[in-house]
Parts: sequence; C-alpha cells; structure tokens
Amino acid sequence: EQDLKQARKALASGNQNIRQDIQNIKGINYLYRHLDNVAPQELKPIVDQLKADIGSGIIFVSAVKEGRVSLVVGITSDLTKRYNAVDFVRLAAQQVGGQGGGGRPDMAQAGGSLPAGIAQADEIIRNAIACLIV
Repeated sequence: EQDLKQARKALASGNQNIRQDIQNIKGINYLYRHLDNVAPQELKPIVDQLKADIGSGIIFVSAVKEGRVSLVVGITSDLTKRYNAVDFVRLAAQQVGGQGGGGRPDMAQAGGSLPAGIAQADEIIRNAIACLIV
C-alpha cells in the first residue's frame, strides 16, 4: 500500500513534465492535475509535493474514486497573504455538486458527486486567479 501511495505521488508530481504543465496567470504559477482512483486522504500529500516542486504558485488537484469527486487546492506560503485556498476550493466545489469545503489558507479540501463538473472547476479557479476575485 505504501508503494502504491509513493507511485501515485510520483505520477502526480511528474517532475520531468511539471514545468511544461505550469500555466502563468497574471504572474502566478498555476498547476492542475487530475487523478483517477485516488482516495481523498492521499491528495493532500500529493499537493504538498507539488507545492515543493512548483516553488511558488497555486495547485489544484482533483480525483474521482467510486463516483465521488475530491478536490484539493494548495497555495505556497509566499502567496497566502494574497490568496486563500478555502475560497478557491469552495468555488470549485460548487461545480462538482459539493457544498462548502474547508481547510487553511495554504491547503483546503472539498468533495462532490458530479465528476462532469471537474473541467468547470479548473476553469473557475483559473478565472478567479486572472480576475483577482478571490
């Protein structure tokens, strides 16, 4: 089980491809990853690893397991005065049929039941960064 968790972390971080996957939105690095069949409790360590890999930025990770959607937003410490992960995850949760979401300014988690809304969740987070509405 530990090996499986480590493999999923490596897959999620994809160190060799991480730089090409980062989007620059108004000077903020943004990285999105979607993972299938990953348990909600495994997402926060993955986001922590991605935060370390990205250096500075906002990370959004979604996963679907057994029809349930899990969302985690991580924000590096240099950006937490400007952005709050709870605000982002709440916006994203609305798109996947979830309500609320919570955590800390640097890491927040939510869930939902509508996997079809994941693309809209990613888009709404990108728009929120671009528009500085959060």
